[in-house]
Amino acid sequence: MEDVKEADDAPTVDPSLHAAALGSRPGVLRVGFLQKEGGNALTRIFTAKRFFVLLGGRLEYYEERRLKIAPSKGDDDIAGIKTNDWNLVVFIRPTKYQDAPGRPGFVLGDVLIACDGALLEGGNLSAALADRTTAHTITLLRRKGEVPLGRALFESVGETRLRITVATKELVQPPGRPPYLLIAPDQPSRDAWLQALTLAAASEKMDTEVPWTTTEEEMDE
Repeated sequence: MEDVKEADDAPTVDPSLHAAALGSRPGVLRVGFLQKEGGNALTRIFTAKRFFVLLGGRLEYYEERRLKIAPSKGDDDIAGIKTNDWNLVVFIRPTKYQDAPGRPGFVLGDVLIACDGALLEGGNLSAALADRTTAHTITLLRRKGEVPLGRALFESVGETRLRITVATKELVQPPGRPPYLLIAPDQPSRDAWLQALTLAAASEKMDTEVPWTTTEEEMDE
């Protein structure tokens, strides 16, 4: 039996748990699920559900993942996974629970949300998995990218869409990446995000350059 495997068929957890888990993270202004269009011509027609976290100068987005931890006999090294106060994985000792090619698992930067559908308070994975006679499902958020907001332009599109155009001192939109298009569940939610983003960007110093960086993964997402 595999020690860890993807649990895509596991029931989704209450979205409020994501906000509760990240509630103690310093600097968080707004969180929530939005649909995000792909970042290039091939993937733009598709949308992906992402969990967004708005901080002062950037908008981070995460993919929800669910991992099924198999029962274990005797001691194992789940204790080698350490988290901080808001459930961010900050240390992983070499372990069979670590993500590796061909083997799903935990990675640095994961945010642990729930164990078997219940809020994972304090990120104490060892305590949550104390009973190793049965399998457990861990819900987590894995970072996919971020949008720098210091010089971004925000526009409402239709009833539920929000367009973010990244800007730098030299370029209104850096080459190779179209504007971000996000889709809220309804118009009030879209308008609340638009207001929060506008205020967050305005609070940044407009003369501070935000370096443009992107990855192949972000382009595809």
